[in-house]
Amino acid sequence: MLLSTASFAQTTPQKVVTCTLPATVTPQPLSSWNYTKTSPMGTMSLITPAQFPNVEKREYIVQPFATKCGDVEISSDRNTLTLTGPIAQSMALLTSPYRGKGGGDADKDSITLAFNGRYYYPNLRQDWSQDRVLLNYDRAANAFALVFEKSIFTEIYMKEDVVGARLDGGPLLPVFFAGKYTPQDVTNAKIIEIYAKGKSAAFTYMKLDRTAQVIEFKNDVAFPQQ
Repeated sequence: MLLSTASFAQTTPQKVVTCTLPATVTPQPLSSWNYTKTSPMGTMSLITPAQFPNVEKREYIVQPFATKCGDVEISSDRNTLTLTGPIAQSMALLTSPYRGKGGGDADKDSITLAFNGRYYYPNLRQDWSQDRVLLNYDRAANAFALVFEKSIFTEIYMKEDVVGARLDGGPLLPVFFAGKYTPQDVTNAKIIEIYAKGKSAAFTYMKLDRTAQVIEFKNDVAFPQQ
């Protein structure tokens, strides 16, 4: 049951939320999480579709919460966001806090690991482009893949950012380091752990356990040496 509470700044319990679909769950960006000192690791948006004569209604959950959406149990406190249930359902709920390709809505079935974007014409705010390291989910194949998307700019602005992956408890592998992307095959991995650090990091740690059917995000994990 998700009716227990968890500490948040030592005083704030989790709000027990009734989930209505469609809904989205968003990991809190590391920069915002560090800035506020009070934000939970994850936020949630509940959407009531428009039905005449009522317009669409959205409710935003921006405090620690616990809920169940479909077959997925969700828990968010200050340091941890956890989704437990069928991976395909969890990925359908997850959405990135960052822009999607071309500056549009966040991509579906994709988890942003590191992100840096800007306008080609900043004064006009036109031609948005971005560098991104992603963990993408192929729903048809039920498989994950690490991907790097390069912006239209020659220079990469993520040179101080580091992303590493640990597969099935093995050694820490470089994914993005010193401005360079190193492909890593995660297709057959049962457990994918992602570590990230730097100004463009989306969070410090993510774990995807396909056997236990758990996706977990944290912002208080130090980058390991190996």
